[in-house]
Amino acid sequence: MVAAVILLVGYFLTTVACVRIYKVVKYHQNQIYSQNQLQNAQTREALRQRKSAYNALFVYFVFLVCCLPFLPSVILYLINTSEISFLIAKCASLFLIYLNSSLNPIVYCWRYREIRHL
Repeated sequence: MVAAVILLVGYFLTTVACVRIYKVVKYHQNQIYSQNQLQNAQTREALRQRKSAYNALFVYFVFLVCCLPFLPSVILYLINTSEISFLIAKCASLFLIYLNSSLNPIVYCWRYREIRHL
């Protein structure tokens, strides 16, 4: 049960961090536009920051899709450990977590141009 609480707190903190990063990037982008001193290099930088914010959200949504089923399946399994379907659900959700970890480098390389060109 402690693991489920820690997992829930971790999901919450990750969500808060991603939203905060997105808001900071949007704030900086609005500051750049309000100064009205955008030249070609600054325009490209602002577009890159916007794309980076969207990419971070995309990676986070992939994380949520893969990792969100884990908490309910663990809770159900802890409630009734004799039910085989709860064990299968727990194992399947754990597989999704491992799948997310293995897909993260691929998603980063796909979404971030700077990484692709290195």
